[in-house]
Amino acid sequence: MKKPRIAYFGHHGTTRLQLKVHHCLNEAGIVAENPSFITFNSYWKRKVIKDFPKAFVILLPTVSEWNRTGKSEPQKSDFKNDEDLLRAWNLDKILRKKPLPEVAQLWRLTVSRCKEFLDQAAPDLVISEVIQSLPCYALFRACQRRGIPYIQWAGSRLPERMELYLDESGMPYHLDKGTPPRPESLAWARNYVENIVHPAYKGPTYMKSVDGGKKFITSEGFLRALRFVAEYIQGGHAEPTAPPFVNFFKSKLSSLRVRSSHSDPELFKSLEQVKAVTGKKVLFPLHVTPEASTDLWAPKYNNMLETAKGLIHHLPKDWTLVMKEHRSTVFLQRDPKELEALHQLPHSLLISPLISNEDLFKECQAFIVITGTFGLEVMAKGYCPITLGKPFYDLSGNTIPCESFEHFSDCLQQALSRKADPEKTLRFLASYYESTGLGIPHNPDIVRGQFTDDNIAKIAHSIRIRFLQTG
Repeated sequence: MKKPRIAYFGHHGTTRLQLKVHHCLNEAGIVAENPSFITFNSYWKRKVIKDFPKAFVILLPTVSEWNRTGKSEPQKSDFKNDEDLLRAWNLDKILRKKPLPEVAQLWRLTVSRCKEFLDQAAPDLVISEVIQSLPCYALFRACQRRGIPYIQWAGSRLPERMELYLDESGMPYHLDKGTPPRPESLAWARNYVENIVHPAYKGPTYMKSVDGGKKFITSEGFLRALRFVAEYIQGGHAEPTAPPFVNFFKSKLSSLRVRSSHSDPELFKSLEQVKAVTGKKVLFPLHVTPEASTDLWAPKYNNMLETAKGLIHHLPKDWTLVMKEHRSTVFLQRDPKELEALHQLPHSLLISPLISNEDLFKECQAFIVITGTFGLEVMAKGYCPITLGKPFYDLSGNTIPCESFEHFSDCLQQALSRKADPEKTLRFLASYYESTGLGIPHNPDIVRGQFTDDNIAKIAHSIRIRFLQTG
């Protein structure tokens, strides 16, 4: 029986993790021994060849290759109607800041390289990181045209899990609400809800990384800096989608300013000011931008300022939109101009991320989300969140999907009269738990590849049973 050929798209520590996972799959004897890799630089090519001497490895275009094209401006007819290029340009958080004609040159180089890779590797399955860069999207579209299954893996919104996406859907693969969940999964769901409704709950596990003090550098931060420098030396400088070298250190300095600004009464309203507002209030937690969950799965609502304006335009007269800044803006900082514009919007309050959701549940009568995990928290608290971005938890039956801004007012009225069915919430969370892969440590950092051997073995097992149909 022919064993499936596996190909990987890797980036720095992700490649390291993929190599370890392939070792596990190989030891199980269920895949072709030698993998194929498309990666960014020769450092990781050498790493792959060291582990698998007969592996096929091809490199993506480097900055120097891109420069050799002269970055000359192509004819507008070459790219103005290229929907794939425009999508990739908007998804890539680095290249979206570059002129489209320049990016069009890189796109053509990358598409050609992906075609060459698939022609020679002929994989039965491709495993990649989340589609949030131009090379990722180019490879995905090339696989899609050939009918090659394309898996994205990402740290789950549930603690200690990993989500596997097939294609570009925001729905974790194998999320099946129709099959009754196992008793142990329901027990996990009950424990998860109990944790969320506890007054001390402060959000998903990864939020702990943004709750540190005001030190310029911590031991964890120092290790991150070392890893960043190492990756830059190992070839990061040659990657068109890599940020400038100084960006990491500038961001660290900016994070101290942003953390301090979260307590600024001139910029963010206080809980007392929220309480003082008469009439009804709807809480809208802002997303950080750019972010895969909105850019990829809800691009219509990936601009927080424009989304807030659309909601306010259709807000009933006796309502106020309460916009809560995201705590992760400590790291992924919002443009100060955007923040100031949000602050100036009428019929709204921009509030600090330091205000607890527990207090806001007491003050707000409705809750609207795009795709964020706050929607799970709302359901666990017994409310039905209004959803804009068609998140995966719409499958629970405990949400109020808002098809457009024009329906927002009607959705608010529904939110006043509907309550979430706790049994539906539990069943959905249990099914969601079963759809995710095992083995992710707390506060996972997938890019850096911080996984134990046990984590890696469980990830490999999850891939085996979901995509390779072996037990």
